[in-house]
Amino acid sequence: MLCLHRFTDMTPQKARELGLSALLVDLDNTLVPPHAPLPTDEALSWLQTMRDAGIAVMVVSNNDENRVGTFCNACEPLLDGLWKAAKPFPHKLRAAMKRLGVTPAETGFMGDQLFTDMLAAVLSGTRPILTDPQVAETDRFFRFKRACERLILPERRYIS
Repeated sequence: MLCLHRFTDMTPQKARELGLSALLVDLDNTLVPPHAPLPTDEALSWLQTMRDAGIAVMVVSNNDENRVGTFCNACEPLLDGLWKAAKPFPHKLRAAMKRLGVTPAETGFMGDQLFTDMLAAVLSGTRPILTDPQVAETDRFFRFKRACERLILPERRYIS
């Protein structure tokens, strides 16, 4: 598993070095802060850079159609997305790869959660790429999940 501080640490050059021609990306706390309705300038710039380099990017999120659709529509024509992914189950990641015309070997999945995003990546055969969350969640559920993640992965080794 690769670890990145932020999604922007994945450059077209790194993607090519890893043999990736496509990146599937979680939305909340990976590409933007949780529940940010629209893309940030940083996200739009990164998406444009990837597109210009020929790296396909698609959102795969557990959020609903309205959330993902609104976000992706604001990124047009840079981004498409799939919603209600039911991660960690891999079926939507496989659907995204089929839509992009890529294989698991040439696809990475970038997300901030070990038990949903990274497990989905492993189950789908894609390259798991774990990012630090953009903001710390404060509710009990997420604090518990993050504590469990630290038990399994107490120290992250970041690629440069």
